Amino acid sequence: MNDLVVLAALALLHFVIGGLWYSPLAFAEAWMSGLGVTQADISEARINTKAALAASALASFAQAAVIIVLLRQISAPSIFVGLTLGAAIAAAFSFLPMLKDRVWADRPWSVILIDAGYELVAAAVVGGLAVWLLV
Repeated sequence: MNDLVVLAALALLHFVIGGLWYSPLAFAEAWMSGLGVTQADISEARINTKAALAASALASFAQAAVIIVLLRQISAPSIFVGLTLGAAIAAAFSFLPMLKDRVWADRPWSVILIDAGYELVAAAVVGGLAVWLLV
């Protein structure tokens, strides 16, 4: 399968997992509650939604690309290795810096765990699928 097509598909999957993760179907209410905001507060904040979605898509693409490159470099022997490496990358480069920033900002643990959970799950899924499809 074409590497670029797989990269685009895995980046899109990472992005979609985020959309579902922060939707009312999953953790939207708990996340907003932890931040002490409502949907009305978010709507009134005048967030540039297009820029926020573009930044999220770019981050998903970059994360998927790094995971694929590293899995290729080590010739990952199994989907389990892909899952584990994806989660380890998310832990090292997303969760731990996020944890530090959130603790300094006195954010609730519920928000930290929801945000970190998304990063860990999405990166693990991308890693596992990358091995299955590419390596």
